[in-house]
Amino acid sequence: MSMVEIKKKNSEGLVWYRLFFTVIMLLMAGVFLFGQFFCPEERAFSAFRGNAENLNCYAFETGWNCTYADGTSEYVENAEDCKSTPGELVVMTATLPEGIEDNQCIYIHFIWQQVKIYVGGELRQEYNTDETRPVGTETASAFVYVPLEEGDSGKELRIETITGTSYSGTIKEMYIGEQYGILCQLILENGGSGVYDVVLILLTGICIVVCVVTQALLKRKIPLIYLAWVLLICGLWLLSESVFRQFIVSNLSVFSFLTFWSLMTIPFPFLIYVNSIQEGRYQKYYLPASILTTVNFVYQNVMLFVFGQDMWFNLSKTHIAIGVTILILVVTITVDLLKKRAKKYMLVVVGILGLLLCAVFEMVLYYLNPNWSIGSILACGLLFLLTMAVAKTVKDLVFMEREKQRAIASGESKARFLANMSHEIRTPINSIVGVNEMILRECKEPAIRDYAKDISVAAQTLHGMINDILDISKIESGKMEVNNGEYDFADLIYGLYRMMNGKAKDKGLVMNLDVEEDLPVKLFGDDVKLRQILVNLISNAVKYTKEGSVTITVSGKKKKDNIVLYFEVKDTGIGIKEEDLSKIAVAFERLEEDKNRHIEGTGLGMNITLNLINILGSTLDMQSEYGKGSTFSFVLEQTVVDASPIGNIDEWAKLNEDVNDYYKSGFHASNAEILVVDDNAMNRMVFQGLLKETGVHVTQADSGRECLELIKTKHFDLVFMDHMMPEMDGIETFHNMRKQKENLCKDTPVIVLTANAISGAREKYMAEGFDEYLTKPIMPAELEKTIKRFLPAGLIQQDAETENKKEEKALSVDLLPVEGISWDVAAKYFPDKENLCQAVQDFYRKIPEEAKALREMAGELDNADGVKQYRIRVHSMKSSAMLIGATYLAGAAKFLEDAARKEKVDLLKAATDSFLEEWLSYREKLEENVESHLRGDKETVEDVSVILGLLSGVSSAAKSMDLDFMDENMEHLRKYRYAPAVQEDMDRLADAVTELEQEEILKICDRLVRFLLEEGCR
Repeated sequence: MSMVEIKKKNSEGLVWYRLFFTVIMLLMAGVFLFGQFFCPEERAFSAFRGNAENLNCYAFETGWNCTYADGTSEYVENAEDCKSTPGELVVMTATLPEGIEDNQCIYIHFIWQQVKIYVGGELRQEYNTDETRPVGTETASAFVYVPLEEGDSGKELRIETITGTSYSGTIKEMYIGEQYGILCQLILENGGSGVYDVVLILLTGICIVVCVVTQALLKRKIPLIYLAWVLLICGLWLLSESVFRQFIVSNLSVFSFLTFWSLMTIPFPFLIYVNSIQEGRYQKYYLPASILTTVNFVYQNVMLFVFGQDMWFNLSKTHIAIGVTILILVVTITVDLLKKRAKKYMLVVVGILGLLLCAVFEMVLYYLNPNWSIGSILACGLLFLLTMAVAKTVKDLVFMEREKQRAIASGESKARFLANMSHEIRTPINSIVGVNEMILRECKEPAIRDYAKDISVAAQTLHGMINDILDISKIESGKMEVNNGEYDFADLIYGLYRMMNGKAKDKGLVMNLDVEEDLPVKLFGDDVKLRQILVNLISNAVKYTKEGSVTITVSGKKKKDNIVLYFEVKDTGIGIKEEDLSKIAVAFERLEEDKNRHIEGTGLGMNITLNLINILGSTLDMQSEYGKGSTFSFVLEQTVVDASPIGNIDEWAKLNEDVNDYYKSGFHASNAEILVVDDNAMNRMVFQGLLKETGVHVTQADSGRECLELIKTKHFDLVFMDHMMPEMDGIETFHNMRKQKENLCKDTPVIVLTANAISGAREKYMAEGFDEYLTKPIMPAELEKTIKRFLPAGLIQQDAETENKKEEKALSVDLLPVEGISWDVAAKYFPDKENLCQAVQDFYRKIPEEAKALREMAGELDNADGVKQYRIRVHSMKSSAMLIGATYLAGAAKFLEDAARKEKVDLLKAATDSFLEEWLSYREKLEENVESHLRGDKETVEDVSVILGLLSGVSSAAKSMDLDFMDENMEHLRKYRYAPAVQEDMDRLADAVTELEQEEILKICDRLVRFLLEEGCR
C-alpha cells in the first residue's frame, strides 16, 4: 500500500454524501428554475385592482353547512371541523355578508385541495393544478382569489373541494376586502415568519461568505460552513411554506417540492458539521443515518416521478429519518460529555440541545394539528444553534491566531536552537572527522585503519542523526531543493551495501545485494538524496529485523536517454500492522514503542524518506505482513551519463577497492597561500592536516582581529573564515576586511566555515557577500573541490602523482636505542616526532595498568565472558605495542589474542605470566628515553609554590566546572619536569581533566598537594 493510498483512505470520511448533498442542491436549484421559467402559472389571483389607499379588510368567519359524498349533511361553526375523509367530495355552503362593494374580493386559503367556488350559483373561481403540475396527484396549497361585486351581498357562497390528503374539507383563513387591504392584512399577520425567512437566508449568505474567505486565508476547513447550508435549507423550507410564496413564484406545484426536499436533506450538512467538530470520532455511527436519509430521498423521488405519488404521503418517513439522526446525535454527544471530550465544542452542544428541543416540539405540534406547524419554532432553534456555533467558531479562530503566533515564535526559537545545536555539535564532529581522515591518509597499519573506519562510521551515524533533524526543518519550511549532478552509480550502491553490511553482520543477519548487470555506471541526478533514502530504508530494515536477511534489489528499464530505476529493500523482520502503516509518515513517531525502545534513531528517518522521495517525483510503495517482514520499493528516473554496464557488482568492487582504499590528493599547489580564521585550535589543526598532501601553505589566525592584522602585510590567495567566533564573529570580520584600507586581500575570495546547516543558512551567508559556504564537519572532497574552484589556475598543479608517490622516509629522530623497539616502524605511524614522543610517554605510563588488568582477566578465563574480555584487552595491548614499534611484544600479544579467539584456556593460563614479565620489562627499557630525552625540553621546577598554585587553580576550576580555566592551569602544569612518582599522578590528573571526572580531579589534586608539601618536586 502506497502512502498516497493510505492518505486517501484516511481522508475519505463522509465525502460520498457530501457529494450526494451537492448533487441534491444542484437538483433543487435546477427544478426551481425549470418550474419558474418553463411551467404554466398557478398563482390563482389576477392583477391587483381597486384603490391602493383603500386598505379595508376583515376576516370572514361564519358557520358552514357541509354535505358529504354519502348525502349526509352537518352544520359546523368552523370550517376546520368538517369531518370529511381523504378522496371524498365535500360541498360547503355559507352566506356572504352584507355591504360587499365593487372591486372587493374574497381570499380563501386551501391546503392540498382542488376547489370550485360559486357565488349565487355562478362559478367564480376554480383552482386545480391537474394540467399545470409536472408530476403528482394533489393540488398545491394556495390562497384562492374570488372576485366579488356589489350585488353579491347576502348570496350563497358554495365551495366544492376534494383532496387525497387529510386536509379534505379544511379551510384555513378567509379575508374579504380589496386586494391591497388583504395583502396588508397578510403581511401584518404573517410578516414575522417572512422576516424569519429573510433573516435566515441573509445569515446563511453571510456565514458562507465569511467561511469561504476564512478558509482561503487560513488554508483550512471551517465547519461552520456546513451549518450555514443547514440554515439555507431551512430558509428555503420556511419560504416554501410561507403564505407569500404565490406572490413570489409562478408554479406552486414545483415550488412545493422544495418543502419536502428541504426536510429530507437537512440531516446531510448537519451530520457533516457535527462529524467535523467531533473530529470524525463517530463517523461510522453516522453512516446509518446518512444511508437512511439517502434511501428516503431516493425512495420518495422515485415514488413521485415514477409512480406519481406526492411526497406528502411519505412525510412520516422523513420524520423517521430525522428522528434517527437526532437519536444518534444525542447518543454521540452524550458519550462525548461522559468522556469529557465535548469541552472543545461545548457551546455547540448547548446549541444542538436547544435545536433538538425545538425540532421535537415542532413535530409534536404538527401531529397535534398540522396547521400549527409552520416552522417558526424550528427556526428559533436554528438561530440559537447558529449563535452558539458562531461563538465557537470565533473562539476557535482567536485560539488559532494565538496558536499561529505561538507557532511563529516557536519556529523562530526552533530556528535559533537548530542553528546553535548545529554549530555546537558539528564543531566537535568536524575535529573527529578531520583527525580521523588524517589517520586514514597517513596510517598503513591494517588494525589502526580498521579502528579509524569504525570511528568514521560512528561519526557518519551521528552526523546523519543531526542531518535528520535539520532536514525535517528544511522540509517543513519548504526549502528542501533537488541538487542534480553526475555520480558513480555503482560506487553509490556498493558503498551503501558495504556500510550497512557491517551492521547486519553484527546482528547475525545476512545481507543480499542483487544489482542488474546492465545498469549504467554513471548517472545524473541528486545522489545525495538518493543515498539518504536508501540508507534510511536499509537501516530501518536492519534495525527491525532480529533474524534472517535483508535483500537489496536494484534493476532498471531504459527510456530513451534516461533509465527508470527500481529499488527494493526487503526484510524478514517484525513487519508492520495494517493500522500502523499511516503512522510511518509521522515525525518522531515509532511503531510499538514499548517493544522497540532499544532501537536507536530519532524517529525521523521514514518521515524524511517519504518527503525526499516525493521531492524526487516518486512515491514509496509498502507491503508488509506483521510478524513476517516488509518490502519497501520506489522507482526513480535518472539521466544516463555513461551507459557502460556495471557488470557483476562484486567483481566491480574488487577492481575498485584497492584504487579507492588510500587517499590521494586531487591537486598540488605548493605556491598557494591560504588563511584560515577560527578560534578553535583543533579546527585549525584539522584544516591544515587535510591540506597537508596538497602542499598548500596554510596560515592560521585565531580571531577576527588577528586576521585583520595579517591581511595588512600579506596577500592570501584564499581565506576561510569561521562564523561563530568570540568578540568579532566571521561576518563582522568579513565586512571589516572589505572596509579596511590597509588590505592586501581586497579581491581575495572568502569562504565562510560554519556548523550552521539549517534552512536558509546558505542564502544568508551569500547575501552577506561571501563567495562560498562550507558546513562542518569539513569533508575533504568538498574542501579540495572548493579550493580548486577559487584558487588562481596558475597555482594549481593537477597532476599530483609525483607528490603522492614520494618515498616514505623513516623519522629522523635521535631517540636512544631500545631493545625490542624499532623507531623506524614507529615513525610510519607517527611521522611527527612530537606525536611519537607523546605516544611513547602514554605507553610507558600505562604499562603497569595494562598488566594489572590482564592479570585480573586471566583469573576469569574459566568462563566464556572472561575469555572474551581477555581477548579484547590483549588486542588493545598488541595495538599499543605495534604503534611504538615494539614488534616482538606485539607479536607475543597477537599469539595470545589468537589463542583467546580459539578459546585455548590452558595455553592462555600457561603463557600469560611470561608475556606479562616481558610486557613489564618495557617499563625499565623506556625509562631512560622517557625521563631524559622525551622530557628534555621541559622546565625544571624552581619554586614548588608555583605548582601548588596551579594545582589549586585546577581544583577550584573543577568545583565550579570552569573548563577554560582548568585547561589553562593544566597546560601550565604540563610544561614542568617532575619526579617519576609525581609524574604518574600528573598524568592521571591530565586524563581526569580530559574525561571531566570531577571527583577524581579533586582527589588527585589533594594527593599531589599533600605530597609536594612534604617531599617537594624532587
